[in-house]
Amino acid sequence: MNRTRISKAYRGDQHIGWKKTVAGRERFLGYGTSPADEAKAILIASALEAKWQLIKLSGGTELGDTDFDDAKELASGRSHQHMRQTLPTTSRPVIGESIGSVAEPTQTQMTSSSGQVGARRWLHAAIDEFVANVMHTLKPDMSNRDQVCNIRDRILRAREAIEDTPLDVIDRKRLDDWLSDIRHLKSKINGQPLAAATVRNIVGAVRMAMTRFVEWQWWTPSPLWEKAFQPYSIKKLQTLNEKKRKKKRPPSHSVAEKRILWHLAHDFSKAMMAMADWAGHTQKEISTLTFDEIKDENGELYIDRDRNKTGVHGRWWIPKEAADVIRRVVSRTPRDPRINPDGLAFLTPRRQPLVHRSNTDRHTRSDYVGPEWNSLLHAATHYRVRHISFKFMRKGTSQFIRDKFDKEVSKTFLAHADEDVQDESYTRACLMKVERAVRTFYIEMKPMFTPIRFEEWEALQREIERQLGAVPNGSIAAAA
Repeated sequence: MNRTRISKAYRGDQHIGWKKTVAGRERFLGYGTSPADEAKAILIASALEAKWQLIKLSGGTELGDTDFDDAKELASGRSHQHMRQTLPTTSRPVIGESIGSVAEPTQTQMTSSSGQVGARRWLHAAIDEFVANVMHTLKPDMSNRDQVCNIRDRILRAREAIEDTPLDVIDRKRLDDWLSDIRHLKSKINGQPLAAATVRNIVGAVRMAMTRFVEWQWWTPSPLWEKAFQPYSIKKLQTLNEKKRKKKRPPSHSVAEKRILWHLAHDFSKAMMAMADWAGHTQKEISTLTFDEIKDENGELYIDRDRNKTGVHGRWWIPKEAADVIRRVVSRTPRDPRINPDGLAFLTPRRQPLVHRSNTDRHTRSDYVGPEWNSLLHAATHYRVRHISFKFMRKGTSQFIRDKFDKEVSKTFLAHADEDVQDESYTRACLMKVERAVRTFYIEMKPMFTPIRFEEWEALQREIERQLGAVPNGSIAAAA
Protein backbone atom coordinates (compact mmCIF):
# COMPACT_ATOMS: atom_id res chain seq x y z
CA MET A 1 0.00 0.00 0.00
CA ASN A 2 1.46 3.33 -1.09
CA ARG A 3 1.95 5.86 1.67
CA THR A 4 0.66 9.38 1.07
CA ARG A 5 3.54 11.80 0.84
CA ILE A 6 3.54 15.09 2.71
CA SER A 7 6.08 17.92 3.05
CA LYS A 8 7.49 19.78 6.00
CA ALA A 9 6.15 23.29 6.69
CA TYR A 10 8.57 25.94 7.91
CA ARG A 11 8.31 29.35 9.57
CA GLY A 12 11.60 31.03 8.79
CA ASP A 13 14.13 28.22 9.29
CA GLN A 14 12.10 26.38 11.95
CA HIS A 15 10.13 23.22 11.17
CA ILE A 16 6.64 23.80 12.59
CA GLY A 17 4.35 21.26 10.92
CA TRP A 18 3.26 19.56 7.71
CA LYS A 19 1.72 20.54 4.36
CA LYS A 20 0.38 18.95 1.17
CA THR A 21 -0.33 20.29 -2.31
CA VAL A 22 -3.65 19.01 -3.67
CA ALA A 23 -5.54 20.31 -6.71
CA GLY A 24 -2.78 22.84 -7.36
CA ARG A 25 -3.17 24.49 -3.93
CA GLU A 26 -0.91 24.07 -0.91
CA ARG A 27 -2.75 23.08 2.29
CA PHE A 28 -1.37 23.31 5.81
CA LEU A 29 -2.19 20.02 7.54
CA GLY A 30 -1.29 20.82 11.15
CA TYR A 31 1.32 21.88 13.69
CA GLY A 32 3.80 19.63 15.47
CA THR A 33 6.89 17.68 14.40
CA SER A 34 6.53 14.43 16.36
CA PRO A 35 5.82 11.06 14.66
CA ALA A 36 2.26 11.23 15.99
CA ASP A 37 1.79 14.66 14.41
CA GLU A 38 3.18 13.34 11.13
CA ALA A 39 0.82 10.34 11.21
CA LYS A 40 -2.14 12.64 11.80
CA ALA A 41 -1.06 14.88 8.91
CA ILE A 42 -0.74 11.84 6.60
CA LEU A 43 -4.26 10.77 7.55
CA ILE A 44 -5.64 14.23 6.70
CA ALA A 45 -3.69 14.26 3.42
CA SER A 46 -5.09 10.83 2.47
CA ALA A 47 -8.64 11.97 3.19
CA LEU A 48 -8.03 15.15 1.21
CA GLU A 49 -6.76 13.24 -1.85
CA ALA A 50 -9.76 10.92 -1.69
CA LYS A 51 -12.04 13.92 -1.47
CA TRP A 52 -10.38 15.45 -4.54
CA GLN A 53 -10.83 12.24 -6.53
CA LEU A 54 -14.53 12.22 -5.72
CA ILE A 55 -14.86 15.85 -6.77
CA LYS A 56 -13.15 15.16 -10.10
CA LEU A 57 -15.43 12.16 -10.75
CA SER A 58 -18.46 14.35 -10.12
CA GLY A 59 -17.25 16.93 -12.63
CA GLY A 60 -15.83 19.46 -10.19
CA THR A 61 -12.78 21.56 -10.97
CA GLU A 62 -11.68 22.89 -7.58
CA LEU A 63 -11.17 21.81 -3.99
CA GLY A 64 -12.84 24.29 -1.64
CA ASP A 65 -12.26 25.15 2.01
CA THR A 66 -15.39 23.23 2.94
CA ASP A 67 -13.96 20.10 1.35
CA PHE A 68 -10.72 20.59 3.28
CA ASP A 69 -12.68 20.90 6.52
CA ASP A 70 -14.55 17.69 5.63
CA ALA A 71 -11.24 15.88 5.25
CA LYS A 72 -9.92 17.20 8.57
CA GLU A 73 -13.05 16.13 10.43
CA LEU A 74 -13.03 12.70 8.85
CA ALA A 75 -9.35 12.21 9.74
CA SER A 76 -9.84 13.39 13.32
CA GLY A 77 -12.81 11.08 13.86
CA ARG A 78 -15.22 13.93 14.59
CA SER A 79 -17.39 13.17 11.54
CA HIS A 80 -20.41 10.93 12.15
CA GLN A 81 -21.01 10.41 8.45
CA HIS A 82 -18.93 8.95 5.66
CA MET A 83 -17.27 11.32 3.24
CA ARG A 84 -19.95 12.57 0.89
CA GLN A 85 -19.98 14.15 -2.52
CA THR A 86 -20.92 17.74 -1.75
CA LEU A 87 -21.16 20.93 -3.71
CA PRO A 88 -18.69 23.72 -2.98
CA THR A 89 -19.81 27.27 -2.46
CA THR A 90 -19.68 27.71 -6.25
CA SER A 91 -22.25 25.29 -7.75
CA ARG A 92 -20.78 21.99 -8.90
CA PRO A 93 -22.82 19.46 -10.89
CA VAL A 94 -23.38 16.09 -9.25
CA ILE A 95 -24.10 12.88 -11.13
CA GLY A 96 -27.84 12.35 -11.21
CA GLU A 97 -28.71 15.99 -10.43
CA SER A 98 -29.46 18.93 -12.66
CA ILE A 99 -27.12 21.85 -12.94
CA GLY A 100 -29.55 24.16 -11.20
CA SER A 101 -30.06 22.00 -8.13
CA VAL A 102 -28.61 23.15 -4.84
CA ALA A 103 -26.93 20.82 -2.36
CA GLU A 104 -27.74 20.93 1.32
CA PRO A 105 -25.07 22.51 3.57
CA THR A 106 -22.54 20.01 4.87
CA GLN A 107 -21.80 19.57 8.53
CA THR A 108 -18.66 21.67 8.14
CA GLN A 109 -20.71 24.67 7.02
CA MET A 110 -22.18 27.04 9.57
CA THR A 111 -24.54 29.98 9.51
CA SER A 112 -23.11 33.30 10.64
CA SER A 113 -24.99 35.94 12.61
CA SER A 114 -25.77 37.70 9.35
CA GLY A 115 -27.57 34.62 8.04
CA GLN A 116 -24.96 33.73 5.43
CA VAL A 117 -23.62 30.21 5.13
CA GLY A 118 -19.84 29.94 5.15
CA ALA A 119 -17.02 27.46 5.72
CA ARG A 120 -16.32 26.33 9.24
CA ARG A 121 -13.32 28.15 10.70
CA TRP A 122 -10.66 26.50 12.83
CA LEU A 123 -8.83 28.16 15.70
CA HIS A 124 -5.23 27.73 14.55
CA ALA A 125 -6.01 29.00 11.06
CA ALA A 126 -7.90 31.93 12.57
CA ILE A 127 -4.90 32.76 14.75
CA ASP A 128 -2.70 32.74 11.63
CA GLU A 129 -5.08 35.26 10.04
CA PHE A 130 -4.96 37.37 13.21
CA VAL A 131 -1.16 37.34 13.18
CA ALA A 132 -1.10 38.40 9.53
CA ASN A 133 -3.53 41.23 10.32
CA VAL A 134 -1.40 42.37 13.27
CA MET A 135 1.78 42.36 11.18
CA HIS A 136 0.08 44.61 8.62
CA THR A 137 -0.16 47.31 11.30
CA LEU A 138 3.62 47.84 11.23
CA LYS A 139 4.44 51.47 10.59
CA PRO A 140 6.82 52.35 7.74
CA ASP A 141 9.46 53.58 10.19
CA MET A 142 9.11 50.39 12.28
CA SER A 143 8.59 52.50 15.42
CA ASN A 144 5.92 50.06 16.68
CA ARG A 145 7.79 46.92 15.70
CA ASP A 146 8.38 45.70 19.25
CA GLN A 147 4.74 46.11 20.17
CA VAL A 148 3.52 44.31 17.05
CA CYS A 149 6.06 41.49 17.36
CA ASN A 150 5.22 41.01 21.05
CA ILE A 151 1.53 40.54 20.23
CA ARG A 152 2.47 38.05 17.53
CA ASP A 153 4.78 36.08 19.81
CA ARG A 154 2.26 35.98 22.66
CA ILE A 155 -0.69 34.68 20.64
CA LEU A 156 1.53 32.05 18.99
CA ARG A 157 2.67 30.99 22.47
CA ALA A 158 -0.96 30.79 23.58
CA ARG A 159 -1.73 28.53 20.62
CA GLU A 160 0.61 25.93 22.08
CA ALA A 161 -1.78 25.51 25.03
CA ILE A 162 -4.79 24.35 22.95
CA GLU A 163 -5.37 21.80 20.21
CA ASP A 164 -6.80 22.92 16.90
CA THR A 165 -10.58 23.05 17.14
CA PRO A 166 -13.45 24.73 15.26
CA LEU A 167 -14.17 28.23 16.48
CA ASP A 168 -17.90 27.54 16.80
CA VAL A 169 -17.34 24.91 19.52
CA ILE A 170 -15.31 27.20 21.78
CA ASP A 171 -17.69 27.94 24.64
CA ARG A 172 -16.97 29.49 28.04
CA LYS A 173 -15.80 26.18 29.51
CA ARG A 174 -13.31 25.57 26.71
CA LEU A 175 -12.09 29.15 26.95
CA ASP A 176 -11.53 28.72 30.70
CA ASP A 177 -9.60 25.51 30.08
CA TRP A 178 -7.43 27.25 27.46
CA LEU A 179 -6.51 30.09 29.81
CA SER A 180 -5.83 27.64 32.62
CA ASP A 181 -3.49 25.61 30.40
CA ILE A 182 -1.57 28.79 29.54
CA ARG A 183 -0.68 29.08 33.23
CA HIS A 184 0.97 25.65 33.05
CA LEU A 185 3.24 26.47 30.11
CA LYS A 186 6.97 26.37 30.84
CA SER A 187 9.61 28.92 29.94
CA LYS A 188 11.58 27.96 26.83
CA ILE A 189 14.71 29.45 28.39
CA ASN A 190 14.96 27.71 31.77
CA GLY A 191 11.98 25.33 31.87
CA GLN A 192 10.50 27.09 34.88
CA PRO A 193 6.83 28.13 35.21
CA LEU A 194 6.01 31.39 33.47
CA ALA A 195 6.10 34.57 35.54
CA ALA A 196 2.84 36.29 36.44
CA ALA A 197 3.50 39.18 34.06
CA THR A 198 4.20 36.78 31.18
CA VAL A 199 0.97 34.86 31.78
CA ARG A 200 -0.94 38.14 31.98
CA ASN A 201 0.52 39.29 28.65
CA ILE A 202 -0.23 36.01 26.86
CA VAL A 203 -3.80 35.95 28.17
CA GLY A 204 -4.18 39.57 27.04
CA ALA A 205 -3.18 38.52 23.52
CA VAL A 206 -5.85 35.78 23.60
CA ARG A 207 -8.47 38.33 24.59
CA MET A 208 -7.37 40.61 21.77
CA ALA A 209 -7.57 37.77 19.23
CA MET A 210 -10.98 36.53 20.37
CA THR A 211 -12.34 40.08 20.33
CA ARG A 212 -11.12 40.42 16.75
CA PHE A 213 -12.84 37.15 15.80
CA VAL A 214 -16.10 38.54 17.19
CA GLU A 215 -15.65 41.73 15.16
CA TRP A 216 -14.98 39.68 12.03
CA GLN A 217 -18.12 37.60 12.76
CA TRP A 218 -16.05 34.45 12.88
CA TRP A 219 -17.05 33.55 16.43
CA THR A 220 -20.24 33.97 18.44
CA PRO A 221 -19.14 34.22 22.10
CA SER A 222 -20.92 32.80 25.10
CA PRO A 223 -22.64 35.23 27.49
CA LEU A 224 -20.25 36.90 29.95
CA TRP A 225 -17.26 35.42 28.10
CA GLU A 226 -15.03 38.37 29.01
CA LYS A 227 -15.27 37.43 32.70
CA ALA A 228 -13.01 34.48 31.91
CA PHE A 229 -10.09 36.94 31.77
CA GLN A 230 -10.69 38.60 35.17
CA PRO A 231 -8.56 36.17 37.26
CA TYR A 232 -5.47 36.92 35.14
CA SER A 233 -4.23 40.20 36.55
CA ILE A 234 -0.67 40.24 37.93
CA LYS A 235 -1.88 40.60 41.53
CA LYS A 236 -4.14 37.55 41.24
CA LEU A 237 -1.50 35.46 39.48
CA GLN A 238 1.37 36.18 41.87
CA THR A 239 2.28 33.65 44.54
CA LEU A 240 2.64 34.64 48.18
CA ASN A 241 6.45 34.76 47.90
CA GLU A 242 6.23 36.94 44.79
CA LYS A 243 3.94 39.36 46.62
CA LYS A 244 6.42 39.55 49.51
CA ARG A 245 9.31 40.27 47.15
CA LYS A 246 7.30 42.99 45.45
CA LYS A 247 6.98 44.87 48.74
CA LYS A 248 10.76 45.22 49.02
CA ARG A 249 12.58 48.25 47.72
CA PRO A 250 14.38 47.73 44.38
CA PRO A 251 17.98 46.57 44.85
CA SER A 252 20.61 49.20 44.05
CA HIS A 253 24.39 49.31 44.11
CA SER A 254 25.98 51.40 46.84
CA VAL A 255 28.45 54.20 46.08
CA ALA A 256 31.37 51.87 46.76
CA GLU A 257 30.00 49.23 44.39
CA LYS A 258 29.36 51.78 41.66
CA ARG A 259 32.89 53.11 42.12
CA ILE A 260 34.33 49.65 41.43
CA LEU A 261 32.05 49.12 38.45
CA TRP A 262 32.98 52.51 36.99
CA HIS A 263 36.70 51.78 37.44
CA LEU A 264 36.50 48.30 35.81
CA ALA A 265 34.27 49.35 32.90
CA HIS A 266 35.49 50.44 29.49
CA ASP A 267 34.01 53.49 27.79
CA PHE A 268 31.00 51.75 26.26
CA SER A 269 29.90 50.17 29.56
CA LYS A 270 30.45 53.50 31.33
CA ALA A 271 28.22 55.21 28.78
CA MET A 272 25.52 52.59 29.37
CA MET A 273 25.78 53.09 33.13
CA ALA A 274 25.53 56.84 32.65
CA MET A 275 22.41 56.59 30.49
CA ALA A 276 20.74 54.30 33.02
CA ASP A 277 21.74 56.19 36.19
CA TRP A 278 21.22 59.78 35.06
CA ALA A 279 18.59 59.48 32.28
CA GLY A 280 16.68 56.42 33.49
CA HIS A 281 17.11 54.63 30.15
CA THR A 282 16.71 50.88 29.59
CA GLN A 283 18.40 48.91 26.82
CA LYS A 284 15.68 49.68 24.30
CA GLU A 285 15.66 53.39 25.12
CA ILE A 286 19.44 53.60 24.70
CA SER A 287 19.31 51.70 21.42
CA THR A 288 16.80 54.17 19.93
CA LEU A 289 18.62 57.35 21.04
CA THR A 290 19.55 59.54 18.06
CA PHE A 291 22.24 62.19 17.56
CA ASP A 292 19.79 65.07 17.59
CA GLU A 293 18.41 64.03 20.99
CA ILE A 294 21.79 64.68 22.66
CA LYS A 295 22.00 68.39 23.46
CA ASP A 296 25.12 70.38 24.37
CA GLU A 297 24.03 73.55 26.15
CA ASN A 298 26.63 75.89 27.69
CA GLY A 299 29.10 73.05 28.09
CA GLU A 300 26.58 70.74 29.80
CA LEU A 301 25.02 67.64 28.30
CA TYR A 302 21.27 66.93 28.22
CA ILE A 303 19.19 64.10 26.81
CA ASP A 304 16.04 65.67 25.38
CA ARG A 305 13.59 63.24 23.77
CA ASP A 306 10.30 61.36 23.86
CA ARG A 307 10.60 58.00 25.54
CA ASN A 308 10.37 55.23 22.94
CA LYS A 309 7.97 53.06 24.96
CA THR A 310 5.45 55.61 26.22
CA GLY A 311 5.95 58.62 23.95
CA VAL A 312 6.22 60.85 27.04
CA HIS A 313 8.67 63.75 26.72
CA GLY A 314 11.65 63.90 29.07
CA ARG A 315 14.77 65.98 29.62
CA TRP A 316 17.68 64.66 31.67
CA TRP A 317 20.85 66.40 32.84
CA ILE A 318 24.07 64.35 32.62
CA PRO A 319 26.98 65.15 35.02
CA LYS A 320 30.36 66.09 33.57
CA GLU A 321 32.18 62.77 34.23
CA ALA A 322 29.42 60.76 32.58
CA ALA A 323 28.92 63.32 29.80
CA ASP A 324 32.58 63.10 28.76
CA VAL A 325 32.31 59.33 28.33
CA ILE A 326 29.06 59.59 26.36
CA ARG A 327 30.64 62.17 24.03
CA ARG A 328 33.63 59.90 23.38
CA VAL A 329 31.49 56.87 22.57
CA VAL A 330 29.05 58.82 20.40
CA SER A 331 31.91 60.43 18.48
CA ARG A 332 32.94 56.96 17.28
CA THR A 333 29.47 56.17 15.90
CA PRO A 334 29.37 56.54 12.08
CA ARG A 335 27.08 59.27 10.76
CA ASP A 336 27.03 58.03 7.17
CA PRO A 337 23.33 57.54 6.23
CA ARG A 338 24.26 54.43 4.28
CA ILE A 339 25.65 52.81 7.44
CA ASN A 340 23.44 54.46 10.05
CA PRO A 341 20.22 55.48 8.25
CA ASP A 342 18.31 56.19 11.48
CA GLY A 343 21.03 58.42 12.94
CA LEU A 344 21.39 56.27 16.09
CA ALA A 345 23.86 57.53 18.68
CA PHE A 346 25.04 54.04 19.70
CA LEU A 347 25.74 51.03 17.49
CA THR A 348 27.31 47.62 18.05
CA PRO A 349 30.81 46.88 16.67
CA ARG A 350 29.01 45.30 13.70
CA ARG A 351 27.17 48.61 13.16
CA GLN A 352 23.78 47.27 14.18
CA PRO A 353 21.31 48.75 16.72
CA LEU A 354 22.08 47.74 20.29
CA VAL A 355 18.67 46.06 20.54
CA HIS A 356 17.15 44.66 17.36
CA ARG A 357 15.27 41.73 15.95
CA SER A 358 17.46 39.66 13.69
CA ASN A 359 14.75 38.81 11.16
CA THR A 360 11.07 39.62 10.69
CA ASP A 361 10.20 35.91 10.62
CA ARG A 362 12.18 35.06 13.74
CA HIS A 363 10.88 35.68 17.22
CA THR A 364 14.21 36.36 18.92
CA ARG A 365 15.62 39.75 19.82
CA SER A 366 19.31 40.62 20.09
CA ASP A 367 20.47 42.70 23.06
CA TYR A 368 24.07 43.92 23.06
CA VAL A 369 23.82 45.90 26.32
CA GLY A 370 22.73 43.03 28.58
CA PRO A 371 25.71 40.71 27.92
CA GLU A 372 28.16 43.62 28.26
CA TRP A 373 26.64 44.52 31.63
CA ASN A 374 26.75 40.91 32.81
CA SER A 375 30.42 40.66 31.85
CA LEU A 376 31.20 43.75 33.91
CA LEU A 377 29.31 42.36 36.91
CA HIS A 378 31.19 39.07 36.57
CA ALA A 379 34.51 40.92 36.65
CA ALA A 380 33.40 42.78 39.80
CA THR A 381 32.24 39.64 41.64
CA HIS A 382 35.67 39.24 43.24
CA TYR A 383 35.13 42.53 45.07
CA ARG A 384 31.72 41.45 46.44
CA VAL A 385 29.74 43.64 44.02
CA ARG A 386 26.20 42.28 43.78
CA HIS A 387 24.75 40.97 40.52
CA ILE A 388 21.86 43.37 39.87
CA SER A 389 20.12 43.43 36.48
CA PHE A 390 20.60 46.44 34.25
CA LYS A 391 16.91 47.36 34.49
CA PHE A 392 17.33 48.10 38.21
CA MET A 393 19.76 50.93 37.51
CA ARG A 394 16.92 53.32 36.65
CA LYS A 395 14.81 51.91 39.46
CA GLY A 396 17.52 52.74 41.99
CA THR A 397 17.73 56.35 40.85
CA SER A 398 13.95 56.74 40.78
CA GLN A 399 13.69 55.33 44.32
CA PHE A 400 16.23 57.89 45.54
CA ILE A 401 14.28 60.70 43.84
CA ARG A 402 11.02 59.50 45.35
CA ASP A 403 12.58 59.37 48.83
CA LYS A 404 14.14 62.82 48.60
CA PHE A 405 11.40 64.57 46.61
CA ASP A 406 8.07 62.92 45.77
CA LYS A 407 6.33 60.38 43.56
CA GLU A 408 5.44 62.95 40.88
CA VAL A 409 9.10 63.86 40.25
CA SER A 410 10.08 60.18 40.23
CA LYS A 411 7.35 59.43 37.70
CA THR A 412 8.54 62.29 35.49
CA PHE A 413 12.13 61.01 35.68
CA LEU A 414 10.96 57.57 34.49
CA ALA A 415 8.78 59.14 31.71
CA HIS A 416 5.87 56.93 32.67
CA ALA A 417 2.71 56.95 30.58
CA ASP A 418 0.00 59.55 31.15
CA GLU A 419 -2.60 58.45 33.68
CA ASP A 420 -5.59 60.70 33.06
CA VAL A 421 -7.08 63.47 30.94
CA GLN A 422 -5.14 66.14 32.82
CA ASP A 423 -1.82 64.51 31.87
CA GLU A 424 -2.91 64.01 28.27
CA SER A 425 -4.58 67.33 27.45
CA TYR A 426 -4.24 69.97 30.17
CA THR A 427 -0.94 70.07 32.05
CA ARG A 428 2.68 69.00 31.66
CA ALA A 429 5.19 67.82 34.26
CA CYS A 430 7.90 70.23 35.43
CA LEU A 431 11.17 68.95 33.97
CA MET A 432 13.22 71.43 36.06
CA LYS A 433 12.24 69.46 39.18
CA VAL A 434 13.76 66.36 37.60
CA GLU A 435 16.99 68.24 36.87
CA ARG A 436 17.21 69.47 40.46
CA ALA A 437 16.59 65.93 41.72
CA VAL A 438 19.27 64.44 39.47
CA ARG A 439 21.77 67.12 40.53
CA THR A 440 21.05 66.21 44.16
CA PHE A 441 21.59 62.55 43.30
CA TYR A 442 24.91 63.50 41.72
CA ILE A 443 26.09 65.07 45.00
CA GLU A 444 25.43 61.74 46.73
CA MET A 445 27.03 59.65 43.99
CA LYS A 446 29.97 61.88 42.98
CA PRO A 447 32.56 59.74 44.86
CA MET A 448 31.88 56.89 42.39
CA PHE A 449 33.92 58.80 39.77
CA THR A 450 37.01 59.07 42.04
CA PRO A 451 39.86 56.90 40.67
CA ILE A 452 40.82 53.92 42.85
CA ARG A 453 44.43 53.67 43.98
CA PHE A 454 46.10 50.29 44.38
CA GLU A 455 46.17 50.42 48.17
CA GLU A 456 42.42 51.18 48.33
CA TRP A 457 41.10 47.94 46.88
CA GLU A 458 41.06 45.86 50.06
CA ALA A 459 39.56 48.66 52.13
CA LEU A 460 36.91 49.22 49.49
CA GLN A 461 36.02 45.53 49.51
CA ARG A 462 35.67 45.51 53.32
CA GLU A 463 33.47 48.61 53.10
CA ILE A 464 31.15 46.86 50.66
CA GLU A 465 30.89 43.81 52.94
CA ARG A 466 30.08 46.05 55.90
CA GLN A 467 27.44 47.97 53.95
CA LEU A 468 25.76 44.83 52.67
CA GLY A 469 25.59 43.47 56.19
CA ALA A 470 23.98 46.66 57.47
CA VAL A 471 21.68 47.32 54.51
CA PRO A 472 19.82 44.15 53.44
CA ASN A 473 17.70 45.94 50.84
CA GLY A 474 20.64 47.69 49.20
CA SER A 475 19.39 51.27 49.63
CA ILE A 476 21.79 53.78 48.08
CA ALA A 477 20.98 56.51 50.53
CA ALA A 478 21.55 54.33 53.59
CA ALA A 479 24.68 52.67 52.19
CA ALA A 480 26.21 56.00 51.26
